[in-house]
Amino acid sequence: MDTYLLKEGVNLIEVYFAPEDFKNKDVLEIGWKEVPNIPVKSFKNRTDFEIIEYVHNDLVYSYDISNDCQKVIRKVPHAEDISNRKYLVASYEETLPTHRFPCTNDLNNKEQFTRIYYKFNNRIFFIVEKDENDTYTLCLRYNHAYNVDIDKMNEDWKSILTTIERSIYKK
Repeated sequence: MDTYLLKEGVNLIEVYFAPEDFKNKDVLEIGWKEVPNIPVKSFKNRTDFEIIEYVHNDLVYSYDISNDCQKVIRKVPHAEDISNRKYLVASYEETLPTHRFPCTNDLNNKEQFTRIYYKFNNRIFFIVEKDENDTYTLCLRYNHAYNVDIDKMNEDWKSILTTIERSIYKK
């Protein structure tokens, strides 16, 4: 993983994979029309969710239809990088009590989608989301904590990132 992004206040690194290169584009398009080849054998298990999300400013209220789970998340981006068909974001993410999401009709966004988590280890997940328009988003996610073995996490991150890139981009 790009450890230069692990500054104070960063506990989440996400890499979004794009179907096309970002060169000479005004808008970053990360949606796939079809799911590319995913190296599912590299992951320990798979968990599926049906989710509705409401966004108000920097808060996201997420309701999981499949198990009646609710949560509110605040995500504050700290850094980003774009290269080689990948969009990388380093953020601070915190889970808040559900009552912190305001009762308002002034929403930035509302969407329903299917989210599939593929677990690599307790901190690294590959996520595939399918929205209402049958567009897929692919994301490799690392949840950081300052008491982890960063060398081991870095080794795992590089291994699974290389495996995913080879599989979906057929390198």
